[in-house]
Amino acid sequence: MQILHCLRKPLRFFITVACIAALTPSVHALTTLFTDSFTGTSSTPVNWIYGSNSVSQPVGTGDTFAVNTSSSALTLVDVSPFGTYAAPIIFHTTPPLNFRATGDKIIQLNADITINNNTPDYRIGLCDNSNATYYTHTNYVALRIFPGQTSNNVAIITSNSVSTVITNTSFSTAQANLTGTHTFALQIDYSASTLTPTIRAYSNGTFLGQVTITANEGIHPNPTGSTQATAIRVMAQCNSGGSSGGNFTIDNVTVTSFSPGTILLGQLQGSTSVNRLIFGHNLEAAYNGTSPDASPDGIKTGGGVWDPTTATTSPAILSRLINDYGVKSLRYPGGCEAHTYNWKQSVGPIASRGSTNWAFGLDEFLKLCAQLGAEPIITLSDFALPADQMPQNLADLVEYLNAPATAAHPWALQRSANGHPAPYGVKYFELGNESMHGNHLTGSAQRVYTAAQYADYATKSIWAMRAVDPTIQAGLVMWPGGAQDVYCQWNTTVLQLAGSAADFAVLHIYAPRYASGDKAPFSESNLMQACMAVGEQIAAHLQEYHDMITETTGRDLPLAVTEYNASFANSDAGVPPYRFSFGTALECADMMRIFLNPENGIITANYWQLINGYWGSMQVSARPAVEPITEKAIYPLFKLWGQHFGANLMNVSVSGPRSDFGGERRTYPAQGDTYQPETFLTTTDLTPLINNNLPNLNKSTIPTVTASMTTGSSAGSILQVNLTNFTGNNYPCLATVNAPTSANGAPCTYALSYEGRFTQTSSDSLLLDLLLEDSRDWTSSMVSAVVGSVSTPTWTTYQGEMNGLPDTTGIATLLSMPAGSKTISGQLEIRNAKLDIYKQPIFPAYNLITSAASVSTDGHTVYMIVFNKSNLHIPMTVNFNGFTGISARRWEVNGPNLASTTGVSEVVSNANLPLSGGTSAQHIFPAHSMTAIEFTR
Repeated sequence: MQILHCLRKPLRFFITVACIAALTPSVHALTTLFTDSFTGTSSTPVNWIYGSNSVSQPVGTGDTFAVNTSSSALTLVDVSPFGTYAAPIIFHTTPPLNFRATGDKIIQLNADITINNNTPDYRIGLCDNSNATYYTHTNYVALRIFPGQTSNNVAIITSNSVSTVITNTSFSTAQANLTGTHTFALQIDYSASTLTPTIRAYSNGTFLGQVTITANEGIHPNPTGSTQATAIRVMAQCNSGGSSGGNFTIDNVTVTSFSPGTILLGQLQGSTSVNRLIFGHNLEAAYNGTSPDASPDGIKTGGGVWDPTTATTSPAILSRLINDYGVKSLRYPGGCEAHTYNWKQSVGPIASRGSTNWAFGLDEFLKLCAQLGAEPIITLSDFALPADQMPQNLADLVEYLNAPATAAHPWALQRSANGHPAPYGVKYFELGNESMHGNHLTGSAQRVYTAAQYADYATKSIWAMRAVDPTIQAGLVMWPGGAQDVYCQWNTTVLQLAGSAADFAVLHIYAPRYASGDKAPFSESNLMQACMAVGEQIAAHLQEYHDMITETTGRDLPLAVTEYNASFANSDAGVPPYRFSFGTALECADMMRIFLNPENGIITANYWQLINGYWGSMQVSARPAVEPITEKAIYPLFKLWGQHFGANLMNVSVSGPRSDFGGERRTYPAQGDTYQPETFLTTTDLTPLINNNLPNLNKSTIPTVTASMTTGSSAGSILQVNLTNFTGNNYPCLATVNAPTSANGAPCTYALSYEGRFTQTSSDSLLLDLLLEDSRDWTSSMVSAVVGSVSTPTWTTYQGEMNGLPDTTGIATLLSMPAGSKTISGQLEIRNAKLDIYKQPIFPAYNLITSAASVSTDGHTVYMIVFNKSNLHIPMTVNFNGFTGISARRWEVNGPNLASTTGVSEVVSNANLPLSGGTSAQHIFPAHSMTAIEFTR
C-alpha cells in the first residue's frame, strides 16, 4: 500500500472527464434545508430557541439548554419537572425552512438523539408556524419516543393549527435500548403533490412504520407558486409528567428535500459475461523480513488460511471463500511482502526452505487457488536479488510453473518432484509492487527504482519470462494512490520505455485518505461522504488511464486493480479505525460495480486484503483459522455480491437524487450539474527563494550539514547540501510560497518538480526527499506529501503534488533528512525546482443510488445490486424493459451508520418484494444500505 502523489499532466484529463460527466443526469438534486452539528466553540446554541424567545429565560428553574463544547451536541436538562404534560419543555429552530411540494417530493428529518433518562417522553419533528415564539408551534409532525416502555415505545404524532393532536400511532414492535444514542429519521412523502402525505419513521435505519395524515394536520407546504410553506422549523420537546426531569442531547440535525427516482432494468449488454476475476482478494504470505501488520506465524499460514501441519486449507475459511465470497482471483504473496520474496525459498520440503516463515509457499498457494477455482496472480519480486539477476530468477519461476517436466526444464522437474507433475499454467504476473517507494518494511537495505530503472528491470524480466512461456500476461506497475496521478512522470516514463512489452497496467487505488495525525478539515460525516462520492471520480480516472496509455504506447492496455481500499491508516486515540467502517465497506462494494463495467477495461480487481493483517476482511485469533471468525463490515457486502449475481451483465440506468460534496483528501469537490476542469493559477521558480533563504537554511541545520548555491553554470543554479557524518532527523525549509488569492478560497493542488542527485560517500545509505507541507505549523495542518526519494548520483527528474486544505495560506518546500541512528556523508544537489498551483477540479454532484444488474445463464433469474450511499431513505421505482417478472425476493445489508465499525450485518434475508403487474416494483431503499434483489421471470 502507498500514499504518495505524483504530478498529473494538465488539461488532457479534464477534456476526457468533461465528456463523461456530461452523461450524468442533471435532475433530482438534493436540497439541504437545514443542518446543524453544533461544532462551534460557543455554548449558546445558534439557530435554536428555548424559553420566552431567549436562552436566558428558561421555562423551569434550573433547567439548562446549551451546546456541550466537549461533545459538540445540544444538551437539554430538565432540572425542575413539570406536573402535567400541558407544559412541556419545548425548543425549535428559528430559521424558516423553505420547502415547496412540487410534483412528487419528500422531506426527511435526521437527528442523532442521546437519551439519558428513560422516564419522560421525547418528541422531535417539524412544525409549520410563522410565529418564532417557542411555545406556539402548531401543525407539527413528530416522532414520539417512550424509552421507559417495553412495547409501543415509538409513535408518530401530529397536530393541527391549534396544537390539538389528531394522529398518535404507536408501532407494535418495541425498539430495544432506546436510552443511549440513536439516529432517528422522520420522512414525509408528498406523493403527487398531495397534502395528505405518508409519514414514515426510522430508528438506526430500521423502518418502524408509517401513517397517512389528513389535510388539516401536519406541515402544509404550497404545491405551486413562489410562496413556500410558512416557517417550517425543527422542533423538539420533553414531557416530564411530574416525575424526574428529562436529560437528552441532539446532534447532527439535517432536513433534506428530494424527489424519488427510478431504476430501469434493460436488456443484456450484448454477450458480455460477468468477469468473475473482479471477485478477487489479496493474500499475504512468504515474507522474509519485518512488517508492522504481519507476524511470522500469520505469514506461515497465509494469514490463517493454511494449516502447515496437515498441508490443507482451513475448512472454516475455504467454505466462506467458496460459499460466501465466490473468490475467483487471488494475488500472492502480497504487497510489500513481495519486495524481498525469493520464490526459490518457498518451494520444496518445508524443512529445506530458506525460511520457516514460508510454510505457505508457492505450491500451497496454487493448491488453494485450485480448490477455489480462482485465477492466481503472482506479484513478482523487484528487490529480492540485484536487478541484473532478477530476469533469470523470474524466467526460472515461469519454468517452474508452466513448463513441461522434461530434462530441458530442470525447474519443472523440481515442480514434479515437489508433487505437481502437470504445469500449473499460471497466466498473470505483476512486475513488482509499488516499486517507486522501494523495499521498505522489509528489514533489508533500502533500495528504490527510478522510473527508468524500473522499466529496465521490467522489460528484461518480461522478455526472459516470455522466452520460457510466450502465453503469459505481464503487467507494469503504475503510480498508486487515488487514481488521480494518471499523467505523472513515473507512469509516462515506464510506459514509454517498457509499454511495448506489457500486456496490462497495474493500478492500486486508495481513496479517500485519512492517516494518524492528519488534521480533519471536515467532520466524520464528511469523511464518510468522501467514501460515497469518490467512486464516480475513480470511474472517470479509469477512462483517463486508457487515454494516457493509448497516447503513450500507441495501443490501449487493460487495467488490473490488484489493490483497492480507502486509505485509512489511523490509530489516533479515541478515533475509530475507519478502514473497518461501514462507509469504507460500502465504497469498496460499490467499486466492484465500477470494475464490472466493461467500458472501464478491468481484467481483475483484488481487495486489500482478505484475512488478518491491518486490513483483513476477516480476523482470526487462531492460525489456521477456526470459528469464531470476526467478520468486518465489508464481509456481508462481499457475501451479497458472491451469492446474488448472475452470469451475464444487463444494462441498468438510474435516475435518482444526487448530492453535492465539498471535497476531501483524494476526493475532489462534487457540486452542481457540470464538470469544472482544474484551472492552472500560477507557477513559481523556487531557485531564487532557496537562494535568499540560504542564511536561514544554514542556521536551521546542524553543523554537520552545510548548504550553498552555485550559479552561472550551463545547467543553471544548483543547490548543494553537504552532509558530513550527519546523524539524526532534520527537516529544514527551503522555500515558502503564498497561496494564490485567485483561488477565491477553493482548495488547490500544489505540484512540485525538480531535478536531483545524491552522491553518498558513507557506508550507511539514506533516501533524501523534498516535502511539500502546509506553511502553518505541523500541528495546525497535518498536511504534507513526499516528492521523490533521491538516492542516485545521476541527475533524475522528480515530480509530486499535494492537495491543500481550503484554508491553506501558503505552501512550504522542506528538505527531509531522516537519518535516525545512521551516519551519513555525501552531497545532495537540487536544480530547476518549481511549484505549479492549480485550483482543483469540481465534479458533478454524485448519485446517491447506484446499481448493477445481471441475468442467470438460463435467463430465468435477473439479479440486481443497489447501493444507497446516503443517510436518506429513498423510494425508487424499478421498471423492467422487455421482460415480465413473476416474483421477487430481496436481501439487505445495513449498519447503525456509515462510521460504524461494528453492527453491520444482513438485516433482511429472502424477503418478498411485491411486483406491480409483473413490469415494475416499488421499494424504499434504506439509508446507507446494499440491497440484492432477485427477479424470477
